[in-house]
Amino acid sequence: GACLFYSMATVRLGKHAPLFSSVNLAAGKKITLGVMSLGWALVTQLGASSTGTSLMEHLESANLTDRSAASWAIITYSALGPGALAAFLQTRGQSRAPATQAQLIYSLVPLWSALVAYFTLGDESLGALSWVGGGIVMTASVLAAQANSSGSSKAGRGETAAAQQDGSAK
Repeated sequence: GACLFYSMATVRLGKHAPLFSSVNLAAGKKITLGVMSLGWALVTQLGASSTGTSLMEHLESANLTDRSAASWAIITYSALGPGALAAFLQTRGQSRAPATQAQLIYSLVPLWSALVAYFTLGDESLGALSWVGGGIVMTASVLAAQANSSGSSKAGRGETAAAQQDGSAK
């Protein structure tokens, strides 16, 4: 189900991104996610209140006032970097690229995540099966991109030929 909804969101974003400001669409996405998260927290709280735990008790157990500056910097970075900036860049990119190309790029996220973890964390291990799987994903993406570009260039040549025939008929 998640793949279906993610793909639908990508297609819809590709349709609306060229029509609206990237900042407004990204902000709308983040506000919507925030409201939905708040709703989830409230529903969770209602379930917890039936067990006798109040919202204040949950917040006190989180001990948010006793956080170091470094932990707040990490929280702020995770909100701005992978959160707001990623949403803005995705919206900006999809205003310039069709949804099919965007999906090709998105399909590579697990591959790049594994490679970044392997090279930055040091203690991550990739077995032979991981390398073969990554190679298959990369090969499939390259083949799909080539098929996509040759299909669009053929369509472009067909449109040019049709335009030339219309011009010669006049």
